[in-house]
Amino acid sequence: MKNAHAPRALAPRRTTLAAAVSLLVMGAPAWAQEAAEPAPAPAADSRNLKNEDAPVVVVTGVLRSTTADKAALSVTNLDEDRVRSVVPVSAADLLTEIPGVVVTTDAGEARNTVYTRGISNGTSAGTVGYYWNALMEDGLPVIGSPFSNFSADMFLRVDATVRSVQAVRGGSAAVTGPNAPAGLFNYLSKNGFTDQGGMVGTRIGVENEDHPGNIYQKHDFYYGAKNEAGDFAWSIGGHYRHSFGYRDIEKAPNHGGQLKGNMNWRYNGEWGKGEVQVSFKHLDDQVAFLDIVRPLAHGWGPIQFDTPFGRSANFIPSGDLAHTIRSGLNGRTDSWDPQNFAQFRTNAIGLKLDHDFGNGWKISNNLRVQSNQVHHNEAEGVGYQSIASSTAINNLGVALAGHGNTPGYYTFKDRVSGQVLARVNQRTAASALTGGACSSLCLQSTTPNALPNSSIEGNSPIATGNMVLTVSALNNRMRGNDVFDLFTANKTIDFGTGNQLSLTAGAYIAKIHFVRDALNGGLGLMPLQNNPTTMDVSFTTQAASPVTYQLTDPTGFAAIAGTGGSSVGSLYDDVHTREISPLFGLTWEKDNFVADFGARYTSYNFRGTNYRYTTNPNATSRSFGGIDGNPLTLYDNVYAIDPGGAMTIPYDKDVHYWQYTGALSYKLGERQTVHFRYTHGRKNAEGFWNGYDQQWKVDALDQNNLPVINQAEIGYKYRTRGFNIEVAPVLCGPGQGGRHQLQHVCRWCDPVCAARDLQPLQVLRRGSGQYRSHHQLARPAQCAHAEPQPRRAGSLLDHWLRRSAESLRARRDPVPGYAVLCFRSAGALVEGHLQRHAELRLRELRRLLPLPLHRQASYDHGGAGVSAAEQGFGHWPVLEL
Repeated sequence: MKNAHAPRALAPRRTTLAAAVSLLVMGAPAWAQEAAEPAPAPAADSRNLKNEDAPVVVVTGVLRSTTADKAALSVTNLDEDRVRSVVPVSAADLLTEIPGVVVTTDAGEARNTVYTRGISNGTSAGTVGYYWNALMEDGLPVIGSPFSNFSADMFLRVDATVRSVQAVRGGSAAVTGPNAPAGLFNYLSKNGFTDQGGMVGTRIGVENEDHPGNIYQKHDFYYGAKNEAGDFAWSIGGHYRHSFGYRDIEKAPNHGGQLKGNMNWRYNGEWGKGEVQVSFKHLDDQVAFLDIVRPLAHGWGPIQFDTPFGRSANFIPSGDLAHTIRSGLNGRTDSWDPQNFAQFRTNAIGLKLDHDFGNGWKISNNLRVQSNQVHHNEAEGVGYQSIASSTAINNLGVALAGHGNTPGYYTFKDRVSGQVLARVNQRTAASALTGGACSSLCLQSTTPNALPNSSIEGNSPIATGNMVLTVSALNNRMRGNDVFDLFTANKTIDFGTGNQLSLTAGAYIAKIHFVRDALNGGLGLMPLQNNPTTMDVSFTTQAASPVTYQLTDPTGFAAIAGTGGSSVGSLYDDVHTREISPLFGLTWEKDNFVADFGARYTSYNFRGTNYRYTTNPNATSRSFGGIDGNPLTLYDNVYAIDPGGAMTIPYDKDVHYWQYTGALSYKLGERQTVHFRYTHGRKNAEGFWNGYDQQWKVDALDQNNLPVINQAEIGYKYRTRGFNIEVAPVLCGPGQGGRHQLQHVCRWCDPVCAARDLQPLQVLRRGSGQYRSHHQLARPAQCAHAEPQPRRAGSLLDHWLRRSAESLRARRDPVPGYAVLCFRSAGALVEGHLQRHAELRLRELRRLLPLPLHRQASYDHGGAGVSAAEQGFGHWPVLEL
């Protein structure tokens, strides 16, 4: 069954008015057609074009190539015709055609989310959207080190060079794939032996039916050929694309393309026969992430939007906001321009060898050297806030500059016209200028409120007035230089007709150098309007001699080059990783029975240094002039500095673990097969160094406590011409690793005196245009004493729920609000266990709560939720009652 995208109410349907405007198919030259076909090399084809009844050759999720009818695993093959019929906008789009795979493509062409067999990473954030899976290109991973905002689909494109896609769900993926126990998705390229001739195609259409003038354009080409002798072939292809996406963005944010090619040699000599392939890839592309902010909506079934903009509203600024980022970090400078969005570049060279010695021995080696780079130069952190909230004001670096408690008022102006849109008082005494007294932050009554669309009405959980949008200038450069090599040697022993044993041994080696260099481009506020831009903001003190400080630069950004938030701040990471994974497998075929077993041992090392910065100590001085020397311009005063050794965090860690899988299949007839498979897999968290912002965390965390996935499946396959059916019920469950990790994470909570494994139940009230913690209620039991048994984890949660409910009943708070149950876990597996346990208690908890309960159609994880996941210490899942 085809899996649907995320709810289309929040992402307008793409309307393809013209699937292909022109298509030119060119036959191969006559000298290529007349040549006799040589014997095919191992794993050369992923499907048979001449005989539809022939089984598909499977090269993904197996230690040696086999056919789909013999493969005791859940595998799906999307051939070229299927790929074309889908008309994919992104690489993730194709995966919607695969049973058991759920794809969310709200982000657009990259940074999407893929779940296989219901195994998620506990957040819908596309920053970590392929956590349990791996995207592969021609048998090797697209990236070596998945990381927040550095995911595989950023560097993978689908065009005329893709021949087929093979997907393996669970099962053998743990042993045969690169740290992907839930699934492998292998995009296989054409070459001159398998696909001669060529094509040129142009696709034009409309992605957003609400804005038919935003035209989607993509131009593909491919050509492949071989020589008369049939021992040499070459191919080249690629594409260029120009599109807007489904948001109402003024200028097309998506444009760029790629060029791919390969050369293949076949040989036959004294030592056997085989094939050598040399390949290259160059990608230069720009993409916008369209899920940075979504229009507010509520309701079940028909979705009601809370603003007058509709489903395709764009709150991502893309106007003329470019500015230079000057910092206090040894004179480092950079630039930020939201019209650049996210820019991706890949350069890769591959070398592949398949050799058959002719005596039952075969070897295969697949090598790739590549560099993947992304420059995040987009607007991030776009969210709804009241203009009179401390969150909105502090977003401008006011507290860091020492003005958080200074009496005065903030002036918000339209940067183009100079019109005053609003003023906000801060701790002011009553006066003719500022109006009534204000004890904290108050909208100034003496100034007309000219904020556009500032009121969100209806049943929205933040229905209120005075709304504005926050924005952060994310400037983040990441680079991964990778070397991958997969070597296997196979020996087949024939014991007679229908009886043979195949032994495979090999190793996967990966060396990666990953660098993240972030220099914060600043923070700002925008009116709530379509295609917004930043406001000019200043602060005037209430004193006998008032002083006015300019908080934003000419482009409307404050706190430039500051520490920012956890995802947009200034920082630097430099890490080297090394993985060596020996693997072994055997397959025994006896009449209609096939039994296989595979095991993989992984030795993983990561070492490097994280540099974390702090706000310069002079920021609060009224005589400090910042980078420009002017004490009245505060936007360049709160820049980050390198404090030296205290925030220079070195680490050198080793991770070791085993994975294994075994299966037994039986062929019921020419077209029917049944199989059983059991897999014990683990997930290496990889980018967990991101959480090393203090040295004690390096010492306290043992990264060998990895999540475990145990999978058992029973499969049935039936195949005939033009019709295939596959049924594979699967049971997935966590192993002991996840529960031990819970204990260990509880242990490191103690130094900061916070029970961070379970957070207190909170009542979140509507007020001041934001969700705000109204009461800190019952604290959970001390997490340091949590034991690694699941019953203990459940009882800890029971104790917490009971105390929280009792506290709520005793308080009988008259303020309308919403009860939201939040808890933190050490990883997705523990999270899943506790969440299921919590759901069993929700009905009882609902009876005990005195407050009106509110259930939303969906919850967008963001803010602290994404931050916690990025730090590698778990997630902040939310259950809304």
